[in-house]
Amino acid sequence: MRRKKTTIVIFSVLILFLFSLTLASALVEPKEGRVVITGEESLASLLKYQGINQLSEPIITKNGDICYLYQPLHVFANSTFRFLGSDCKELRLYSGTYIRISGSAYFSDIKVTSADRNTNQPIIISRATYNQKRPHIYTDEANYVEIKNSEFSYLGSYTAIEGSTWGVSFWHLKSGLVSNSEFHHNYFGIYTWGTKNVTIQSSKFHDNIEYGMDFHDYSNNFVIQGNTVYNNGNHGIIFSKFCDNNKIVDNYVYDHTQGVFVKGVDHDYGVHAIMLHKDSNNNVISGNVLKNNYRAIFLYQSHNNLVEKNIILNDLGDGIYLDNSSHNQIKNNTALNTKGYGLYSFYSDNNEFKDNYFEKGSYFKKAVDGQEQGFVSSEKYVPEIIAAVNQEVNKKIQMKGQDQVLIVNNAGNNNGSKDQNLEQGSIAVTNSGSWNIVTSLSDFIDSKMYNFLAIALIAIIIFLVEVVYKYHKKGRSNRNQIKNRKNVKEEK
Repeated sequence: MRRKKTTIVIFSVLILFLFSLTLASALVEPKEGRVVITGEESLASLLKYQGINQLSEPIITKNGDICYLYQPLHVFANSTFRFLGSDCKELRLYSGTYIRISGSAYFSDIKVTSADRNTNQPIIISRATYNQKRPHIYTDEANYVEIKNSEFSYLGSYTAIEGSTWGVSFWHLKSGLVSNSEFHHNYFGIYTWGTKNVTIQSSKFHDNIEYGMDFHDYSNNFVIQGNTVYNNGNHGIIFSKFCDNNKIVDNYVYDHTQGVFVKGVDHDYGVHAIMLHKDSNNNVISGNVLKNNYRAIFLYQSHNNLVEKNIILNDLGDGIYLDNSSHNQIKNNTALNTKGYGLYSFYSDNNEFKDNYFEKGSYFKKAVDGQEQGFVSSEKYVPEIIAAVNQEVNKKIQMKGQDQVLIVNNAGNNNGSKDQNLEQGSIAVTNSGSWNIVTSLSDFIDSKMYNFLAIALIAIIIFLVEVVYKYHKKGRSNRNQIKNRKNVKEEK
């Protein structure tokens, strides 16, 4: 009897222990100057953790729809944090704070910005005050980040800790999605390093001190589609150093004309709409509309890329510039009203040019018999007339789920634009269409796996308890039968 009770107690303790491991809430604890999140948490549940004695200030407070973060957050590996607009419509990060993501994070319908501790207003910096510290968000070997219908502003500043403090940064992120969101007045709009498998679509990047989007070393398998990028202090979109197999399609990139600003230094060379830099190979730049930039497309020491069906308007320099880049395909592009050449090729060989229209012709500079020489080509390639370009753009170009209409040689034709007087080379935008966002099955499995394992473990525990119970019940029945037989024998 004693052994049976002992067995039942052991199994009961085991059940409670496993059950607590399965369904326990996330752990929030202060550690080395930051608040560590393990398990699964959200802003709503974080607001409940205000009784941690080791902290001189609260973790987070809420005033109306606005939440204020006082402490740096670190979402640990294999943990998940949800930043939801249903919990806080706006999250303001006080100076000295940051959000570090080593697990997974979801931002949905929320505005994230910095806040001065005295005024509660965003911390504004400029080229002159570029190194004034501001809060920032970055990943560190994270599994997944998803950003939907959200806004990130007035984040990041320059420090010697490259990249992580520059605004919203993805370091070694395994996969991610950014959709229908806005990044503005940050140090960098968005920055990545060693990141893979990210889609950025239907979003805006503008008025950032340096780059709109800067994808750095070994950032591969990106899809940059249907975004609007404008008025950034450096290039609009750049893949720099060993970035392969990326697609930059159907974006509208404009107004990048000021001198380059890099890490506190102004340079006199201009900024570009789209750039592939130093061994960024096997990429696609297609169907973009690029207007009023210093250069529209710049390939530097990058090879085997496809540049096609792009519309280039009103550049201050050359439309497409190739610098020591080879085996690229330049097809069906149109460059109008550029101050420089439609195409400038500098020591770039074995490239294919087909069916382009360059209004200002092309220039090829290379060494011939050891001497540097230049060759001007007035050939505009095909199509031969601007009307064909106009018809093609009206039929095919789509960005951000909107119909993009190119007006060429039709001054004064408003064609649905907000501008009543359109100049040659202007763009009219009509509102129609939308993007359908489809996440992969693996993302769904990752988000549901925790609950699935919990249910499976509970089922196994229940099964084992039932087996043990039946075993004890059967044993007790057998013992009773033996006892009854013994009693009968004794009576006889």
